[in-house]
Amino acid sequence: MEFTMITEYEHAFDEKDILQRLGMPSDHGFGENIRKLLEKTKAIAKPKAIYAVCPIEERTDHTVTAGGQVFRSATLAKKLRDVEVVYPYINTCGKELADYGKTLTDMVDQFAFDTIMEYYRRQIDVSLNGILADLVPEKKVVSASNPGSLVGWPINEQRAIFDFFGEYANAVGVTLNKNFLMFPVKSVAGLKFGTEGNYHDCELCQRSNCPSRKAAFNLKAYLEATEDH
Repeated sequence: MEFTMITEYEHAFDEKDILQRLGMPSDHGFGENIRKLLEKTKAIAKPKAIYAVCPIEERTDHTVTAGGQVFRSATLAKKLRDVEVVYPYINTCGKELADYGKTLTDMVDQFAFDTIMEYYRRQIDVSLNGILADLVPEKKVVSASNPGSLVGWPINEQRAIFDFFGEYANAVGVTLNKNFLMFPVKSVAGLKFGTEGNYHDCELCQRSNCPSRKAAFNLKAYLEATEDH
């Protein structure tokens, strides 16, 4: 199995983007603190992503097997019923940023830095999606599903993703603890794949106050995904 690591990304955000994400006006005085944090992070930030190309080898009503790894979820199996190739992946803001974040003592700086790390993670994900856009079938777009985010694909299935990558997960500096939580926290693991239109696990999530929501809750999609589950 060939694994590809991505370290190149475009830095395309500043203190105003962070303020907006935090719900603050762009001219808020806290912007100067954020600007200083961003200056510091530019020197140490090393966000990373890793992926593999895996044709689906076997599927049942409750499992999908790709790259020799069994992913167990009836909802996922249904979502991938017309998909022939998946791209297991991990992306992260990078251990370097996470370790620096531990040194911050000001609570407000810590709050802002959490958002800064998420922006770095999203930037490397843009790089990953750009590569996969050339791999998915023509006229399809890159979508993703993640254990713990997709209804019916529980967070303990993170172990299947990490079992698939093995030591290569360590190469991007991401670890999984006994509660199936990743470090750095600003890391995401799952499967990407080509679909006819953008698909987000958010469509199946009823949490109304999620700051990372990318799509509105879709009741019809939820009912279809959980049918006979």
